[in-house]
Order: sequence, then structure tokens, then C-alpha cells
Amino acid sequence: FRQFCKNLISHKNFEVAILICIIINCITIALERPAIQPGSLERRILDRSSHFFCFVFLVEMLLKVTVLGLVFGKESYCRSLWNIMAGFLVVTYGVDILLVTPGKRSSLGILNIPHVLRPLRMVERTPKLRLTVEALFRSVKPMGNIIVICGIFFFFYSIVGVQAIISVFVMYSMDGWVNLMYDGLDAVGVDQQPVANYNLWMLLYFISFILMSFILLDMFIGVMVETFHKCQLEQRKANDPESEQQNETEELTYFHHYSPLRLKIHSICTNEALEYFMNAVILLNVLMMGAEHYENPGVTHTHTHWAERLVCCSSWWEI
Repeated sequence: FRQFCKNLISHKNFEVAILICIIINCITIALERPAIQPGSLERRILDRSSHFFCFVFLVEMLLKVTVLGLVFGKESYCRSLWNIMAGFLVVTYGVDILLVTPGKRSSLGILNIPHVLRPLRMVERTPKLRLTVEALFRSVKPMGNIIVICGIFFFFYSIVGVQAIISVFVMYSMDGWVNLMYDGLDAVGVDQQPVANYNLWMLLYFISFILMSFILLDMFIGVMVETFHKCQLEQRKANDPESEQQNETEELTYFHHYSPLRLKIHSICTNEALEYFMNAVILLNVLMMGAEHYENPGVTHTHTHWAERLVCCSSWWEI
């Protein structure tokens, strides 16, 4: 019997059926609203659908408990947080149905709150979404250190600017920070009328803060990307360790079958000297493009011609 249950829950059609039930259940939960009249047709349909989905999810939980066991064992039902969440939803769903008055909603409204977690069941059954959620939760701990750095950073700039820290936070959100910058440039003193561009040195304060905010934002993104990459590698190793080792070997030796000419080109492209040269060309290209402006004084046709040739040459080298 346990073998039959195992074959059943591991079947592809069973997974698809449960996923369809989860999607429809999420839709019915979203249709719930206080304006539904007790005893109406819509109220009866939603109640019947709740009973049906509760029964389906209860059967699914019982099948998994039968196959995996409840507590004991490395792969038991309660060893997985996803299974614990699913079981908790089934229990609260059942209690909600038992307490419900026919044609009305539950008298214990707090039991409706866990229902918003129902869409997470879709995440459980989609490996890529589950990988993303796991990376999100695992990145919380390293992000704590970055949040502390952000707090120190905000505190320092709020003291230097002699403002309330809320203004610094608004600047970090990039929402209306230009208006705050103009207010800082026009500020003269307490109870004095502002003067346009009175203190241009305040530009250093605002621009430096914006630059540092970009660096902090990149740190958050870097933590997320690194955590996602680690979770992805762990998931691949857990699914197929042999294929992971084979892929790593192929990545290290993918160019060994190249022809001698292609190997020579490969060695040139991977040389650090070429990287430095290309960085210099890109920098020169940017400077040449930045030097052009409207009504250039004293620029002859020859100078413009050589500048255009230099830009084209740098673009060709970059290719």
C-alpha cells in the first residue's frame, strides 16, 4: 500500500492535478470579499469549492505522511518546511470549515489569514521558483551586515548635513532627491529667504551621497546574486552529482579540441594585456565622445575628421 501511494504521489499527472487545484483555490480565495451576501449563489459556490479543496489537500497530506512518515526518518513529512507549511494550511482550512456557519464566512477571521500563503504551494512544486525563494531567505543573514553599514552611512550624512535623517532616506530612495538638492543649494540660513545657487559647494554633499548609495545598492545585488548562485549549485549537486562534475570538467577543457590557429587566438583573447589595452581604448573613446559639444570653438574639419576616425578605430578594436 505504501508503494502504491509512493507511485501515486510521484506520478506526473498527480503533480499536475494538485497544481491545478492550487491555482483554482488561489483564484477562489481572491474572489472572497465582504460584499458577498450570505446565502447567495456565489457564497454557496465558494463554500463548496473550499470544502472540495480542503478534502483534496487533506488526501495529499495523508498520502505523503503514509509514504514518508510523520516525524521519524531523514525524509519524513515534518522534516521539510514546505510540508509543514502545507500541513498547517490544511489544518487551519479544516478548522475554518468546521467553524463556518452555512452561507456565511468563518466566525474566527484570524483563520483566514494563513490562506494568503496558499500561492506558496505553487513555489513548492516549481523548482526554479523554489530556488529563488530559498536564495531570498538565505540572503537575509548576509544582508543584515549591509543594513548596519547603511545605517551608519545614513547617520554620518545626516550629521554632516545637519538635517533630519528622513531627508537622507528620501535621497537614498531616489524619489525627489533632485528637489532636495536644489533646496540645499538655495538655502541661506535660518529664517532667511532662499537664494538661487547660493552654496554650490553643497553639490559635493549630494552627489557623493548618491554615488555611495549606488555602491550600497550594488552590494545588495551582489549578495543576492552570490546566494542564488550557491543555491543553484547545491540544487544541481543534489539532483545529479555526476553530471555536475562532468559539466565542470567540460567547462575547463572546452577549448582543447580547437585547431592550432584557434588556440592561438584564444590565448590572445584571454591575455591580461589585451584587457588593459581594451580598457585604455574604451577610456579614450569616451573622452573623445565627451569632448564634442555644440558650436565647438576653433575646431577645424581636419580635427573633426581625425576624431571620427579615432572613434571608429576604437570601436573596431573593441569588436
